[in-house]
Amino acid sequence: MGRGSREYYISCREEECWEILEALLESIKARNISYKVSDKGIWIRVSGLAPEAKQTWFQAKRIAASTKSLSRSRRGTQISLEAVFSRVKATFPPQVLEEVLSLSGYPTSITGGEIVTAASPDTLLAAASRIAAASRSLPPRLRGSAARKFVLAASTVLGAEPSTVVEEAVDKGILMRDPDTGFLILTREWRSALRGFIREAGGTG
Repeated sequence: MGRGSREYYISCREEECWEILEALLESIKARNISYKVSDKGIWIRVSGLAPEAKQTWFQAKRIAASTKSLSRSRRGTQISLEAVFSRVKATFPPQVLEEVLSLSGYPTSITGGEIVTAASPDTLLAAASRIAAASRSLPPRLRGSAARKFVLAASTVLGAEPSTVVEEAVDKGILMRDPDTGFLILTREWRSALRGFIREAGGTG
């Protein structure tokens, strides 16, 4: 199998270039990668077996686009959901991220797979990481997407374990056990239930 190489230029500015390079070097496992950084961009050269070089080149493009879009604006952020999920290595209902950021004081909207928020890139990724962590410990007895969204958002905003949120929501009648199946279902619209639950808990909202 033949060897090959790919070159890629990333336009960026000063500190942004180093942020992009750090993300690239953390994620790419190429055997031979060389780079040169200036205050206006990064030159990257990937060498190896032709298929490996090609795959790494496309991966570098995706990582650079994601990192650049996150670090471009300090007054707000616009980025694709795909890029966020890639950064936190997990997926979850995007409405949960929208609601968590909004309740935390950062007006946010998600349209056509794109997030537009007043939150900084670091704040957005921190919220997404907390949601991803909570999604891995959701109690299996929850039934329906509304119940899962409610528990995910409440546990993220309040900094509580999902199991704790479930117990308190059952006590308050927000979650109810189905007598036939034993599963827990939400008794009202999840956003209004979330805001009321957080108000009673003394959290944001």
